[in-house]
Amino acid sequence: MNTAPLQHPITEQSVTTEGINEDYAWYQAKVLADSLDAVKFNLRRVITVLEARRADNLHVIDELLRENKSLKEKLKEKGE
Repeated sequence: MNTAPLQHPITEQSVTTEGINEDYAWYQAKVLADSLDAVKFNLRRVITVLEARRADNLHVIDELLRENKSLKEKLKEKGE
């Protein structure tokens, strides 16, 4: 948006207009940048938690597979 003062068509003097000025635009840009940073932080936190839970779940699955194998071997030994 052009922030240069407007010239009155008849008097050719500067006219102050109300609306979005440079300070407002920079303030809003800062607010949006801060909001984006907060979203990025929260997204990173969710991803970190999801990765940790996935690692926990894979560990549990490994333990269950080892236990299952061990029990199958014991069952096979009893059957012989």
